[in-house]
Amino acid sequence: MTPGVSPIVRLRDCPSVPWLNGGGTTRLLWSDADGQSGFDRRISIATIKGPGPFTLLPGVDRSLLLFDGDGLELDVDGHRLSLSRSMPLVFSGEQAVHVPAGQASVRVLNVMTRRARWTHWLRYGDDGAADADRHVLLADGPAGSGMEAGDMVTTAEGLAVAHIGFQPRDLS
Repeated sequence: MTPGVSPIVRLRDCPSVPWLNGGGTTRLLWSDADGQSGFDRRISIATIKGPGPFTLLPGVDRSLLLFDGDGLELDVDGHRLSLSRSMPLVFSGEQAVHVPAGQASVRVLNVMTRRARWTHWLRYGDDGAADADRHVLLADGPAGSGMEAGDMVTTAEGLAVAHIGFQPRDLS
């Protein structure tokens, strides 16, 4: 088990926080925020409710993976991109990302790292499970396990899971 991480973080216990632009909400699963300088690493589940721009986050690298819904179309720097459950979308916080009109409400797994200090990766399925620092369930766990989609767990063998790995950036 990773030091300082609970075996299960329950999505249902994470407060829903509205976005400033009104286009969605976020439930924070984990962050290394120290309360003074903001986060260096962050994992959340975001509900995208309607059209509008993503907040610009200079110096931050982001990965999104479809968590719940029929798909997500995004305009990234003027290019239409599709987001699926099996392939994350990776982009920088400086890029102009916009949810177009007509997009149905969806939920996404959102991983962010401060580029000057960290890198991250996000994968779905069995690939990368052994090297991951965090695992987020994309479907309910087996009957009787009490684990639900969106829970973050420290071990995830045999479950439909997104795996997240972090690595400090070499500052030399």
